[in-house]
Amino acid sequence: MLMQKEYSAEKFNALMEKVRIKGNLLVAFSGGVDSAVLVHIAKRVLGKNAHAVFVNDETVSAGELEHAKSVAEKLGIELTVLSHNALDEDFCKNTIQRCYHCKKSMIRVLKEFAGEHGIECIAMGVSASDLKEYRPGIRAGFEEGVWYPFLEHGITKEEIRAYAREHELEVSERPANACLASRVAYNQKITPELLRRIDEAERFIKSLGFHVVRVRVHGSDARIELGKDEMHRALSTGMFEKISAFLHALGFVHVSLDLDGYRPGSMNEGITQPAHH
Repeated sequence: MLMQKEYSAEKFNALMEKVRIKGNLLVAFSGGVDSAVLVHIAKRVLGKNAHAVFVNDETVSAGELEHAKSVAEKLGIELTVLSHNALDEDFCKNTIQRCYHCKKSMIRVLKEFAGEHGIECIAMGVSASDLKEYRPGIRAGFEEGVWYPFLEHGITKEEIRAYAREHELEVSERPANACLASRVAYNQKITPELLRRIDEAERFIKSLGFHVVRVRVHGSDARIELGKDEMHRALSTGMFEKISAFLHALGFVHVSLDLDGYRPGSMNEGITQPAHH
């Protein structure tokens, strides 16, 4: 007996037709499930006229570029890596518009590459589910003429994951991995040294066998979010002492475990203004 699809084939077929009409497409590629599915579709439809571009900067956690290269290789597409200086004055002030400024700057890098290679359309893998969250970067994309195909066709994150599962993409269940700056409380200045400490802290905790990890920074304090099914391990004998000692050695004064566990964009809790219109 055939199982019913977990996503709307009609939506994806309409998206594919729109991609075909575009003729060529640059996909901003992170190696996550959204951009991987978008690249998979673009390559199926456009072949060599589909382009995957990874924008690398100081906010990208260690290992993300190598992961993106691996995913791109398995998708059968060449990955272009561009450098981006994210840490300008507006970004480092870390206001609630931080992501807006960063996305504007990143899109300029993508537009320059697209112009040099005769690519008329830049696409990003923002899903309809993302509109439920505070995402000022989406507004920046709209202003710069970026195409959001999943938004245009009302495709949710769960539908994207379902498509990825059906096509056996290894990233189908990969958790989202926002930039390191998203770990820092708003209005606390962002510095390269602070981002390095956050990255080291998260890599250490992951080395202990935890999969979903965020180290959120409030002043000199670190608040750790873990997947709820992993939290009990952090409190096991000897484990919390290891984590605490390592983070103290990195310069964090107080180290705490968030009892609500990991949730995307927890630094945005309490922000009510719309960010993407």
